Amino acid sequence: MKTTMTRTAVLISTAGLIAGSAVFAAPASAAATECEPGSTATIFTGSAASREAAGTATLTNSSTVTVPVGLTSERSVTSQASAKGPVPLSAILPAVRTDVSALAFETASWRAGQSIIQVTLPPGQSHHVTYGFNLMSFSGSQQECGLDGRFGPETDFSGTVPTGTYVDY
Repeated sequence: MKTTMTRTAVLISTAGLIAGSAVFAAPASAAATECEPGSTATIFTGSAASREAAGTATLTNSSTVTVPVGLTSERSVTSQASAKGPVPLSAILPAVRTDVSALAFETASWRAGQSIIQVTLPPGQSHHVTYGFNLMSFSGSQQECGLDGRFGPETDFSGTVPTGTYVDY
């Protein structure tokens, strides 16, 4: 279990009157604060890697000599990061990059016309190619520290982020 703390500045103004020169100390039973007001605690409870195919093709050398055969993307395909739950992706993504995967992106793409792979094939040979996106799924919870110095209730979230592209051949 990994935890990330984010601190947000919170300005609390208090005014008081001190009569004469008397100053009173806070009672000894005053509760100690658990967190800094405005901070956020993010806890990841799970993560898993997976893949999402964007396309497949079979490369074939139909000539009588060994030649390089290439594959280019015919269309643009994008994998978009997403989050489920009331916590927005923008509040989670920095913590995902720190605690789950430094390679987490908001989007990953294959552009139309982009070269995917080039392989040299003997005459009459074929090769199957699959290309796509590496993904990381995650889940966890987030708590915000209130002005009383105590964490509020946990808010659960889950989501996926692309962590790059892949080519299998």
